[in-house]
Amino acid sequence: TMPAVDIYETAGEFILEMELPGVSEKDVKVLLFSSRLEVSGFKRELGTHHGSRYMRLEREFGAFRRDVVVPGAVDPVRAIAALENGVLTVVLKKPPRKRRDVEIKPRRDGT
Repeated sequence: TMPAVDIYETAGEFILEMELPGVSEKDVKVLLFSSRLEVSGFKRELGTHHGSRYMRLEREFGAFRRDVVVPGAVDPVRAIAALENGVLTVVLKKPPRKRRDVEIKPRRDGT
């Protein structure tokens, strides 16, 4: 299955929210690569009561994986993830903007 995902941006971070209803924190793995985020895991099937049978079964169970392109530069050391109320939230902090003064010099070729 492919869970639904939203990504939005603030001045200092990218935030990813992924729907993972019924998934336990221990069954989710989040990997951050240089230009993508990989979320994978397993949604366990709920057991039926003894002697019962399903009349309708629409929920999906089993393994899932979703790759998401990271929309810009992030600081991997400061990435955090939390799973709460069936929503995985991954916060990717943007690196601080670096500024450098550039010295103005005459061109070497004499022009």
